[in-house]
Amino acid sequence: MAFFVILWTLHGIPYAILFVQINSSNSTTCNALNPIFLQYRSYFITLILTGFLPVCVTIVFGILAYYNVRTMAYRTVPLVRRELDKQLTTMVLTQDVVNFFTVLPFAIMSALSLNTALTNDPIIAVKIRFATIISVFFYYVYFGVSIKKI
Repeated sequence: MAFFVILWTLHGIPYAILFVQINSSNSTTCNALNPIFLQYRSYFITLILTGFLPVCVTIVFGILAYYNVRTMAYRTVPLVRRELDKQLTTMVLTQDVVNFFTVLPFAIMSALSLNTALTNDPIIAVKIRFATIISVFFYYVYFGVSIKKI
């Protein structure tokens, strides 16, 4: 646990250092000006850590849970536990489907928006931007539905 706290603290330090505050006429925004950090953020953080990796991990564990329930009939497990494991597997597989339809389009649209050859044409760029906005909406709906109220 301490290792991961230190790791993610170190991971957050470049955000504090490399983001600068830019004052325009009506608003203030924070932008990163370092091109290496922008590439790291675009390709690794956005595409891998928040896009494809969570989907792949949930799909792998969903398949493993499904395989576990399929082989459970051959073991001597009490009937109540078998039913609980089936319910848990159903929940995991439902989570896989939700991840697939909410997180994966965001990752795909993020990858497409990084392709500069597609964004040179203004018509295609507008279509990609619109699809990105829709995928971001579904991405945030996923997190809005996933939050547990206390």
